[in-house]
Amino acid sequence: MQNVKKWFRKLGIKKSILFLGLFLSEVALLIAAYITRGEMLQNLLFADPKDTFMDFYKVIICGKIPYTLQMIYPPLIHVILSFFGHFIPYDIRDAGAFAVRDSQLGMVIFFLWMLVQLYLFAQLFRKMYDKTCIGKSFRWEREAALLLTLFSLPFLFCFERSNAIFLSLICLIPYIMWYQEEDARLRWVAFVCLAISAAIKIYPAIFGLLLVREKKWKQTIQLIVVGVIGFFGPFLLLEGENRNPLKLLGNLMYTTNAFSKIGCGYRHDLSNMFRIFGILFDTDLTVLGNCVIAIVAVIGIILFFARPDMERWKAYALLSLMMILVTGLNYTYSLIFMVIPMVYFLNDPSRDGKAMQAVYAILFLLMFMPMLLTSHEDLLQNSHAAGWPLTYPAIVESVALIVMLLLIYVQEIKRPRKKRKVQYVAHTEQGTQQVKRKIRYQHRTSNKQTMQ
Repeated sequence: MQNVKKWFRKLGIKKSILFLGLFLSEVALLIAAYITRGEMLQNLLFADPKDTFMDFYKVIICGKIPYTLQMIYPPLIHVILSFFGHFIPYDIRDAGAFAVRDSQLGMVIFFLWMLVQLYLFAQLFRKMYDKTCIGKSFRWEREAALLLTLFSLPFLFCFERSNAIFLSLICLIPYIMWYQEEDARLRWVAFVCLAISAAIKIYPAIFGLLLVREKKWKQTIQLIVVGVIGFFGPFLLLEGENRNPLKLLGNLMYTTNAFSKIGCGYRHDLSNMFRIFGILFDTDLTVLGNCVIAIVAVIGIILFFARPDMERWKAYALLSLMMILVTGLNYTYSLIFMVIPMVYFLNDPSRDGKAMQAVYAILFLLMFMPMLLTSHEDLLQNSHAAGWPLTYPAIVESVALIVMLLLIYVQEIKRPRKKRKVQYVAHTEQGTQQVKRKIRYQHRTSNKQTMQ
């Protein structure tokens, strides 16, 4: 018993809550799924069991005419997966996505695709964990964090859908780790990775604001150029009218409008929350919801730039939360982006007290922990749910996201403003000038004190 207490004391309150909570919830799900012959696990996944992995297979059969077939993904992922589509015989591909999924080649290609992604994520997660960990990172702690993350609800949902958002996250991690590096080669790798991430899912482009906040204008321009090339360049590899970006825009507008009229399940954006309340009170809250979303976005951007000394994990969480809550049609798998602020939260020193650290740890836990769900029954009894039922795990996750965003807003608004502490780098021209200005300021201050 003493050893257990010593072990938890060594981990600290943040890691103890998250590790123990995720472990117990995942073990509970495993036991419940075993007893119910998989029903408990299936209830947490997409309601249509016949549609498993279809976010992958619906893309590879499109080839180079995705927007003719009403697809809404940016062109880069279509170009990448069209390579895998070339391994599928024409007769199987022409039979449709379900035929490809049920074929031998289709299964093997999917297995290889997921294997590569899981390997890349595991390696990058380990590097990020080690980079953020103060002192020596314990290998067992890092591996436990990795396994608990992979078996969390957002990741399980992402794997079941096989959505390209996983690749987008994989590409975002190197940017977060290296965008501040002095080594120009690593910085360029970071910029290319963010460009790829944004070219797959668009909204990770918000992390480019990190460079704007630090007033690194030259690097910001470089990132914008790389991002524009990464997003629009793949259009040239498509065929016919699919090369027109307006075709993609039209598909996005049509799909957004169509999906906003079906069930509220699996979604975590603020517009969906107002739709839920609108159904409950039998009223249209669209205009009010759009106003609130605009206010939330403006406050978030202002705080992000007004508080340059914000803790790293809070800055990353702020951008991730706005990305999930403010933009539309963000499903359960979009929560995988919260893994980046979670890792920095676990390892970075915090200016918050233990009680507030525990609150944030619990909020992260509610976002990631798998919950026991007995059925896919829609809580709203909405006749338009049609495969998108609203269940309590989605509500819990959405509330956790909103509460964390509000807490960060309140804390940063109330926190006294301090002068930004700049880390000076003497071997760069900019760093040298900053050091000289600081020395002159200290010299004038000391002279005044002496005269007094």
